[in-house]
Amino acid sequence: MKKISLLLVGLLGMFSCEQENLEGIVQSGTEQVQTRAATSSITDFNQITELDGIPVNILNVGNTSRRYLSCAPSGSEMSLYTEDDGSLRQRWYVRSGNIILVGGNSSISSPPFTPTVKPNDSKTEPILAGAIGSFIPANFSFIPSGNNYYIKYATFSLSSPELYLQSDTRNGTALKFKTPHSTDLALWRMVPIGEFRLIDVEYVKSELDGDFINRRDQFIMGSIFPGEPFDVEHTLTVSETARESSTFNETNGVSTQNQSAFHWSSQSGQAPLPVVSISGDLSTSITSSHSTNYTSTGEYDVTVSQTFKVVIPANTTCRVEVLKMSYNTTLTYVVTLEKANGAEAGKRFRIKGKWEGIVTTFLYYNIYRDEDNKLLDTRIIGN
Repeated sequence: MKKISLLLVGLLGMFSCEQENLEGIVQSGTEQVQTRAATSSITDFNQITELDGIPVNILNVGNTSRRYLSCAPSGSEMSLYTEDDGSLRQRWYVRSGNIILVGGNSSISSPPFTPTVKPNDSKTEPILAGAIGSFIPANFSFIPSGNNYYIKYATFSLSSPELYLQSDTRNGTALKFKTPHSTDLALWRMVPIGEFRLIDVEYVKSELDGDFINRRDQFIMGSIFPGEPFDVEHTLTVSETARESSTFNETNGVSTQNQSAFHWSSQSGQAPLPVVSISGDLSTSITSSHSTNYTSTGEYDVTVSQTFKVVIPANTTCRVEVLKMSYNTTLTYVVTLEKANGAEAGKRFRIKGKWEGIVTTFLYYNIYRDEDNKLLDTRIIGN
């Protein structure tokens, strides 16, 4: 028996070959594999309703210098501000169709009043008003638009025009209600405030939403073995790397990434990665042992290390290729977060988004007859 370390063959490409009775077993010339569409109820929830009880900054998308929905220290005036200054006047609860101030306004204190945003009498500007009682009629509807929301005045009059809360200019403080809403001055994004723990991440593949799992195996190493007068068993050692990647894209108007008000509690923010089965399907019954930081983006290396045996048939020059099953993937995900500090500690909510990444699974080898690229053997040898 010969002990041979595999030689890197950098220019080896993907070779086509006959499959004969090896149909269904992996090979280097793999074509795109489409998996079955999955349906799930995990994404069937209202993103705005999820935020009930969680303080948020409400940021204008189109204003380049004053993005934070804010109010005056006293009185009813509202405006846009440059930052969350810690006064609570840039912090809001989004609840039952209303925008409710967390605190910081001396004129409208809670209790007995609930400081709530509503239009002024002429329906041209928003004001802060004190509502009394446990039931507050809805003032707004939140209409998703890509990764943002329109905030529409919820009028009950059929004759009234549709009014949308907007920044009046690109860099000013003024807020207006306007009927046209074709620019990003009418778009808003919610940012949860405080420290949070990542509790869980679930994945679902929805082809209706453009999700896919495409097979694109990675070539790891290869070697040529000259034919001998008899069968020869070789012990081979692989010690290389494969490429994986992970990016969580929040797509439903709630943003936690790269925001000054959102913080991870200590040793939190690690997200389990999706699991792809040997058949190329998304596995929902197996918990991944691999995780990455929820805020990390891009590619990274994973170690591939394995020792295994191959048998080269007599009088046959063979090529051995070692490959890693690899899937270019886009999936819908739902992450569950828990508030870790403040009066809302323990409150959980969910965020929907898209996960994009490269998932690698099993390591395998193919043995080809070198003269005609005929596939002679293929086996899975590890993870």
